Amino acid sequence: MSPIANDQTILDQVLATLKQRQDLYGAAVQTSVFMKVPVGTRNLLTVLSFTRKDTEPPEPVFLDYSNGMIIRRSVSTDEFKGILTKLVTEGLLEFKSGETPIASPVTFMWQDNFRKARSEWIKWPADIFTLQPREQQNGSASYLSFVALNAPYYPTLEQVLVSFFAFRTQGWTNYFQGQINVVLPDYRVRISQLTVGLGFVRTLLESPFSKPSEFVAKVYAENGAGALVQESVEVVDSSFQINLSDRPKLASVVLISKATGEKLDEKTFQEGASWREPEVVFETSDQELEQMLLIGESETLEFRARLSDKTARLAKTAVAFANTKGGTIIFGVDDDHQIVGCDTKGIADTVTNILRSSCDPQPHFRSETLRHGDKNLLLIHIAESEGPIYTVRELGPFIRSNATNRTPTSREIEFLFQKRGSTIPALAAW
Repeated sequence: MSPIANDQTILDQVLATLKQRQDLYGAAVQTSVFMKVPVGTRNLLTVLSFTRKDTEPPEPVFLDYSNGMIIRRSVSTDEFKGILTKLVTEGLLEFKSGETPIASPVTFMWQDNFRKARSEWIKWPADIFTLQPREQQNGSASYLSFVALNAPYYPTLEQVLVSFFAFRTQGWTNYFQGQINVVLPDYRVRISQLTVGLGFVRTLLESPFSKPSEFVAKVYAENGAGALVQESVEVVDSSFQINLSDRPKLASVVLISKATGEKLDEKTFQEGASWREPEVVFETSDQELEQMLLIGESETLEFRARLSDKTARLAKTAVAFANTKGGTIIFGVDDDHQIVGCDTKGIADTVTNILRSSCDPQPHFRSETLRHGDKNLLLIHIAESEGPIYTVRELGPFIRSNATNRTPTSREIEFLFQKRGSTIPALAAW
């Protein structure tokens, strides 16, 4: 098998990028999930990446099941090059020294830009090259479970994704279609946290092998009326703050290399966005909290003294906020608007479990822990839906009206669907 012309071009690009960054790398790491089929073994998912040179490689793993295998191993940079070259030129994937490689005819997925500021595979900026099977694979792995006497049990491949790649997604089956992801992290610098609040944007950097002064930051922020700041920052320390005259609705920071002019990392805050990177944090000030307490419960605000066992109430509020304008639930405030505080440990995970099991689909939200005096509060910010109509299972949809949750009228349901450009399903389904 000879490589397609584009494949050879991209392979050369991978090897050139690796050469530029190899001084930052420790070991190469291969993680593969295989499925045993009647004609042999099939790759479901493989990720090839590199550890940072100041960190230890992960422990090797070889799990052999009757219907599949999971392997994780460390190899040298030269071995990595050999694995990738054999894969592109011969369609063979090596997975263990001395074992026959697995036939995996693949081709590079062409992209305009291989560099990603963030991906599911690593928290650092990286160039990510994806190889996909040349032919569509028959059969689905969505039903596959791994169980063996002397190996961990995985009810589905979703648990494999969480265990080995540390992320969870509703579309997990899409990751097991035979792809091979080549991840070349850029360990020069990253924005480890972007914090936005009333009157400021704060940036925290991580640059283990470089001085902060080697980078320039471009900062932009705006409110509803226009730009609040648009400037370049000469980075001196690993953190810097830009003061603003208002709370921004949009804030973005980009890091650029002084030596090459490359854009190295970028983080953006967008008010009301349905999803936000974990490194992007919105910080509620004491002043804003006091204002919320003064205004009281409303179309976008609800107080809860604690997370009780009445899960339906939480689900109704989350769904109502998502279907209306979005909103915030504050745990640790009683019905008299007095701050009583709450034990915030583990609540965010409990909220996630409640919304996942009670709502269809699960509303997008982010949690924020706030310290006010000597008491802790938990804020759950629910995003307004830009697409689906959210429902509580077995109860149907809800909307927010003033400070209450209620079932929408047929005309209101029609308006919700028109607003999202979708058709109305049979009401009996609710």
